[in-house]
Amino acid sequence: MIILVAIGLGLIIGWLRKGSLRRLASIDVAAIWIALLALLVRVVLDWGPAWGWDWVRGAQLWLYGAVYALLVLFLVANYRLPGFWLLALGALMNLAVIAANGGIMPVDATGLGANLVHELTSGQVVAHGLISDQTKLKWLADVILVPFPVPKRSSLGDLLMLAGLIYFLQQAMQAQLSYRITSLRQR
Repeated sequence: MIILVAIGLGLIIGWLRKGSLRRLASIDVAAIWIALLALLVRVVLDWGPAWGWDWVRGAQLWLYGAVYALLVLFLVANYRLPGFWLLALGALMNLAVIAANGGIMPVDATGLGANLVHELTSGQVVAHGLISDQTKLKWLADVILVPFPVPKRSSLGDLLMLAGLIYFLQQAMQAQLSYRITSLRQR
């Protein structure tokens, strides 16, 4: 849900800066299929157990690794686009904390609803778990309370990725970006 807020904010800022959706649509994003494949693997990671795919729990570290490896490939393919360095940095920060904690993104339960805490403690959420004394790199975990639109915890990496997305969208709606991308390709 927070990603939709970021997309909306990026588009609104771009529009307020006299940008256009036509310019955004003309941006040539390379290897978009890699990002879509990463999204598909993430859907399997998040929903697989609910669909009865029990193997997902045993493969969660590998699936998370695949998601972030695909994202890094996508971001490297598009490194010249504005904001993509923030997206890459956020993704690497999330990958670091997930890898350090055995394929789980640790979550601070303080301030979260009882239903979400129950899901985290009961193992219903495959890719997330509660922070404990054994958690490594706690400062990179989901510890930042984001109260809107629904109270949830996000990581510093998540916020950097959202900032990169907002920056990309509003910059991509500007005329000068189209010129810069074209001129970079001609070199």
